[in-house]
Amino acid sequence: MGKVPELVAEIVSNKIGNESKDKMKIYAQMGVKYYILLDPYLHLSTESLNVFELSMGKYEKIEVENSYMPEIQLGIMIWEGLFEQEKAPWARWCNKEGNLLYTGGERTLQEKERAEQEKERAEQEKERAEQEKERAEQEKERAEQEKQRADKLLAKLKTLGLTPEELQDFE
Repeated sequence: MGKVPELVAEIVSNKIGNESKDKMKIYAQMGVKYYILLDPYLHLSTESLNVFELSMGKYEKIEVENSYMPEIQLGIMIWEGLFEQEKAPWARWCNKEGNLLYTGGERTLQEKERAEQEKERAEQEKERAEQEKERAEQEKERAEQEKQRADKLLAKLKTLGLTPEELQDFE
């Protein structure tokens, strides 16, 4: 497309690709800003992840812990964990703070878990509201019983020829 890529990432599977020498020189001549060399079986290096930045026509190694590439707002790191049903060290993209950028599948799973938690929270809230409604109904029933009791007492007083006002004199 007529534009030099900002980043080239290569995965070393054997020694014959010459990624750390010839290819690195070609990419430097092209002006590729970042060159990432992932060497999971340590064919060419003692480190599985090497990140290089182009400076004055040559690549300089960037420390993996600080592998954030500001021009493309992306970092790369080795992450140990379960990915695609295999627990292993993986090269993973990260942000400036070193937090993993989730894959589509991970994002979907995280969203599913969040939705499940929200559903559970809504169910708990519904249960709490039902308990509150039941408590209010019990309180209403208790108040109704108290009213009936008061009405009976009033009726009894009337049969005895007394009024509630007269009872205040006994208090």
